[in-house]
Amino acid sequence: MQKTAINYEKMYELLILARKIDERFWQLNRAGEAPFVISGKGHEGFQVALAQLLNQKIDWMAPYYRDLPLVLGFGETPKSVFLNLLSKADDTNSGGRQMAFHWGNQANHILSHSSPVTTQFLHACGVALALKKQGQPGIVVTTVGDGSTSQGDFHEALNFASVFNLPVLFIIENNHIAMSVAQEDQYKQKDFSGFGQAYQIKYAKIDGTNVMSSYQDLQKIIEEMRAEPQPVLVEADVVRLTAHSSDDDGSYLNEQERNYQENKDPVTIFQQELLAQQLLSQEKMTEIEEQISDLIDEVTEEALAAADPAADTLEQFVYEEGEGK
Repeated sequence: MQKTAINYEKMYELLILARKIDERFWQLNRAGEAPFVISGKGHEGFQVALAQLLNQKIDWMAPYYRDLPLVLGFGETPKSVFLNLLSKADDTNSGGRQMAFHWGNQANHILSHSSPVTTQFLHACGVALALKKQGQPGIVVTTVGDGSTSQGDFHEALNFASVFNLPVLFIIENNHIAMSVAQEDQYKQKDFSGFGQAYQIKYAKIDGTNVMSSYQDLQKIIEEMRAEPQPVLVEADVVRLTAHSSDDDGSYLNEQERNYQENKDPVTIFQQELLAQQLLSQEKMTEIEEQISDLIDEVTEEALAAADPAADTLEQFVYEEGEGK
């Protein structure tokens, strides 16, 4: 199989786009324009890499709320995620009905997100089973945080995918703290490899803060899944560079923990590697950053000015509509 050349510039653009949108979301929240923000800051590295390795024509995605870079790389636009944040009528995910960060777009092969954590693992199995029954190519990517592995849905999905040998790429985004509960207070094991062993599923652990190493690791995994469809469990080691959400102050983290997280910032790591390997110049990176800043300013204004859902559309989308319905 001929490998596609790695587009470092495209990956840097996606990384900076996601980071700057995330930062603008927080500004809107603090200004009283957005009621809620839950960040993917620190989770971006592997997501940027993964987005380049998927085929939107045949693959599907069942993401979770920290996956802004992933959905941006899978068809969502800056404007669509701002409209979603602000619950505007033209929100392409739900017409302003869904909670912010609950993406879902059939045209982009993104399954609608449910607020109860981990349910997307089972939804992903359903899509993968349909692909298998219909003889269609493609894999289904689904993600959760480390805290979500405590839910029964997690184990049901792994077992189901194992029994029926479904092409699901299960990813645990392990930032080592579930809201305010440290990983060592949830599990005795040091990683999640035991879950792969328990359900007879291939397991891999990657540095999710490093775009380049994540690309190499995920490329190999996905190539194997396409050649021989099967479930795979990946643990992406990431950091959470913000509080759990805008409703949390993160005061439970000590100085040592904060310093560790800041030193694992995916943006800084990727910038350093791009410069060290002379893959992008500082001038080019600055140009990209400035262009994206201008774009976000423009999109922010458009989204703030967009119409809210009209009251008389309250029952729209509740039931399937159309002739004979």
